Amino acid sequence: MAAVNRQIVLLRRPKGPLREEDFERREAPVPEPGPGEALTRTLYVSIDAANRAWMSPVKTYVDPVPVGGVMDGFTLAEVVQSNAPG
Repeated sequence: MAAVNRQIVLLRRPKGPLREEDFERREAPVPEPGPGEALTRTLYVSIDAANRAWMSPVKTYVDPVPVGGVMDGFTLAEVVQSNAPG
């Protein structure tokens, strides 16, 4: 099975309940890790209340996800390639 970089992109800032039209599923090339970086394969993704806050234009403890940006999330992942010394 070929590796695929699946992404959920924020198309617009939701107003009211979330709608399927607020997002788009995309596939992109799997990036090569640079110096000091690692490539991971996501096993689990956390979807929680913080995700809704990140869709707002207001900064919380992190910057908001920009319109057109890939949604952030916490993951449990395995390292599949590493260029990091540790």
